[in-house]
Amino acid sequence: MRSYGKGTVFTVLCAFAAFCTGCIKDISSEIPDSGPKITLNGFFNPRVPVVVSITQSANVLDTLGNKYLVNARGYLYENDLLVDSLTYLEALKYHVAAGLFKPRPGNTYRLDIRSAGMDPVTARSPLPDSVAVLPTSLDTLFYPSIGQDTYWLRIRFQDPPAPGDFYHLVLYRNRLHGDGIWRPEALCYESADPVFDALAKQGCAGGMFTDNAFNGQQKEILVNTRRRLNAHLNDSVQFLVELRHGSEPYYLYNKSLMIYKNGQSNIFAQPAPIVGNVAGGYGIFAGYAPVTDTVKLH
Repeated sequence: MRSYGKGTVFTVLCAFAAFCTGCIKDISSEIPDSGPKITLNGFFNPRVPVVVSITQSANVLDTLGNKYLVNARGYLYENDLLVDSLTYLEALKYHVAAGLFKPRPGNTYRLDIRSAGMDPVTARSPLPDSVAVLPTSLDTLFYPSIGQDTYWLRIRFQDPPAPGDFYHLVLYRNRLHGDGIWRPEALCYESADPVFDALAKQGCAGGMFTDNAFNGQQKEILVNTRRRLNAHLNDSVQFLVELRHGSEPYYLYNKSLMIYKNGQSNIFAQPAPIVGNVAGGYGIFAGYAPVTDTVKLH
């Protein structure tokens, strides 16, 4: 067997590296760019006036961040009747309903946006009625993962009789701070309920599900907050349960976002596009009706 000196090996490796470098092609100029488009981002609900972010889309190689379309004009329609326009607030970097219009459940809303030099866009979404949520009960059960009892919540609600309902269950830990103000923080939770798929069984951004398995029935969901029992916190900590009855665009967007984020840590994962509903541009404009229940520790 022929042997090679260290110098020869080094020379071969350098030549191989140079060869590989020569094979790398700069394709940045070949990435298709159809030009900037209007991008919307906003969810609406009956509790607050309509608020949306209106920006200009960026090329994949653009690292300058969001370009807010401060001069964009927006028009809000309820069941195709004009009800308000949008105005830009510099302090928030958002466009808000100029007349502080609050959407009303049971109606469909359309947002038309125009900005000079760009194609106009439009987005449409219904706003469902809120669902009837029964008082949430608090249980304490043993949790093998940490070897201690933890707080569990039994969440019950009445699903409407018509099929095709979409839900988003979000939990918060509401903590009383030294300044006397309660401040909620999103809370991760677990649930073995089959309404959740594998991605939603550990929800930090909340779990998405439909009523396919319980249409028109009263539904109970048991979730584990993964929080140990702390009797001394009874007066300074609460759980907030928020059940959002979402529109189909709201559900599809958040579902696709969950899949996208789940695949970011896996370089071999299939591409997961984000589902939007903005015709002529990008983004999401969708409605949901929230119901919130406060659960005190005991």
